[in-house]
Amino acid sequence: MKEIKIRYSKQRELIFNNLKHRYDHPTAEMIYQDLKVDYPHLSLGTVYRNLNLLADHKRITRLDVGDGVVHFDARIEPHFHMVCDECGTIQDLVC
Repeated sequence: MKEIKIRYSKQRELIFNNLKHRYDHPTAEMIYQDLKVDYPHLSLGTVYRNLNLLADHKRITRLDVGDGVVHFDARIEPHFHMVCDECGTIQDLVC
């Protein structure tokens, strides 16, 4: 299958790089809160749209861990996730 190129955008690069350097499987809101400190003109809608675009093009993974919000993971190779029943943290499990 031929890979479809995504047009470059500075905001998308910021969002992807933020996610790529995290291991906490953040939500869109968490990424937005992290980036808005340095990029106050970035909107939450832009973060959601770009995360969903990246996920649709299989550059990142969407995670539904049953807590009512979508989490994202830049690690796209096959692996499992473990969710702590006490605190809700999500950890990667690699076999």
